[in-house]
Amino acid sequence: MNYIIFCSCYHSWYQKCIRLHALSLLGILDYKYLNTIKCALSEEEAEAYKQNLPNCPMVTPTQFMLDCSRDRDTPFNQSAITVFAEDFLDKVENHFWYSSAKIPQRYRNVDTIEAAFKAHFSYIKTRYREVVVAPSKDPIQAKQAINLKLQRSSRGSRKARVCTQWFHISIILLAFSC
Repeated sequence: MNYIIFCSCYHSWYQKCIRLHALSLLGILDYKYLNTIKCALSEEEAEAYKQNLPNCPMVTPTQFMLDCSRDRDTPFNQSAITVFAEDFLDKVENHFWYSSAKIPQRYRNVDTIEAAFKAHFSYIKTRYREVVVAPSKDPIQAKQAINLKLQRSSRGSRKARVCTQWFHISIILLAFSC
């Protein structure tokens, strides 16, 4: 049982590092600021990138961008995912970023990092739709949706705290019964 808790701890720290690095590359402090950066390519830019034309948008660690208006599997987003993974690995291995997280070696490869960021990219796209797309369509409905989400998360966090307390109590009772 201790092994499961041990692994879960490392995994949650790893996910947190993925989130922090994504925010760092995007140059924002929180995903609620996605409306302050460019997060979508125009049709012309997407087509230029697909054809590898001169002056097409390029993804680098210093000019990182995601196309939140399209699927994760588009060539542009695949390139962004690869750039993210290579930069994350470089920062962890060579520049000792996130050293306090003590990321295990099994998480330190490009394929694993790409998979983790690809999963996180779904969350970024959700936040993009909430912060950028919804307010531009119907600001009143977007505000109501945000309030409803806050209300639900508040209830969910209370339920999680109660479940965690019961979990700790059951571990203590199990320890004393042995």
